[in-house]
Amino acid sequence: MADKIIENGCQSRGNPNDGGFAFALIDSRVQEQLEADSKIKDGVFTGMSTKFGFNGVDPAGRKWEFDKVESEESSSTRPAEWLDRTGARTAQGAGLSGSGVSVYVMDSGVRVSHNEFGGRASGAVQSDGFVVDECRDGDTRCATDYNGHGTHVAGIVAGRNLGVAPKATILAMKPGPELFDLYMHMDWLGKNRKTPAVLSVSIGFNTAPPIAGGESAINALVARGVVIVVSAGNAGTDCSEFSFAAHGQAIAVGAVNAWNERSNSNFGKKVAIFAPGENINSASNQDNTDTSTSLWSGTSAATPQVSGAVALILQKDRSLSPAQVKEQLLAMSKRSVVPNGNSPLNNLLDVSPLATGPTTTTTTTCAPGTPWFMCR
Repeated sequence: MADKIIENGCQSRGNPNDGGFAFALIDSRVQEQLEADSKIKDGVFTGMSTKFGFNGVDPAGRKWEFDKVESEESSSTRPAEWLDRTGARTAQGAGLSGSGVSVYVMDSGVRVSHNEFGGRASGAVQSDGFVVDECRDGDTRCATDYNGHGTHVAGIVAGRNLGVAPKATILAMKPGPELFDLYMHMDWLGKNRKTPAVLSVSIGFNTAPPIAGGESAINALVARGVVIVVSAGNAGTDCSEFSFAAHGQAIAVGAVNAWNERSNSNFGKKVAIFAPGENINSASNQDNTDTSTSLWSGTSAATPQVSGAVALILQKDRSLSPAQVKEQLLAMSKRSVVPNGNSPLNNLLDVSPLATGPTTTTTTTCAPGTPWFMCR
């Protein structure tokens, strides 16, 4: 009976048998029928991770948001010092570039024609409603960026001058505004991923009240070999209240300033690693050109640095599982350098060990207020 009701009232659903995960968008007009059915337990479909109300609107009225602080400067010529700070230039000097790794950027879209991408970026998928539309080859309008956030994020991952992994492939995923759109895109990625694959997520939403689907979506993609890097958020609170950072199999990233201090970044036991997140220079579409750059701050800017680092790790060893990638990432990091991190390791991203071979754990004592270049 429940299956028939779902079929009649379902506007969209996941594909757990085809690489995706289980969820359903249900017309709220059949809600009571579903709740009364014997196969429904505690308001959740047997075998389905989550459901949404009519038209995919979250019952609590939440929508996803960007994890950035507003830009301070446009058309910036400031050098990317954070590439030195995180050891990215050292790794690049040893021949690592992220080549052969697909990084999916789920965000506001990407200006794929920007010079920083050198033809390595393309639209993958977009949605606005109940359907995910795959981008056709060569269609630069699909999953394009009218906001600028996604372009900036992608440039930090794989910009040829400003990126951690300057030869990685960028694939833009542009969800609509509802939380449900995120799940549709993640389901699509489970079915269509090009491996080795990284999902970079610099957007999120508060998890109170919680939605079970976040954990299920993360777990499903990780089980299919996708490494997921997510922002911790910028509310200065415990990131266990923020999705997707609250979900343990994702790599949650916090942000620090030039003195390795956490400012407005979220914290907590779910934060795996910190990266620079203040005045990060990257590709921009603010001037509607393919050459402009801008400075943005926040965990949105820190997260793609870690996504790029993951691409370098996977270029060096494509056989690593998401858990092994995370283990290596943390082993390379500089520990105890974020004095107010309020997180398990208080560690800073460092990919320089990739240039020399086996990774070791680095512990550094860094007094509060000490600039980053004194904590090497």
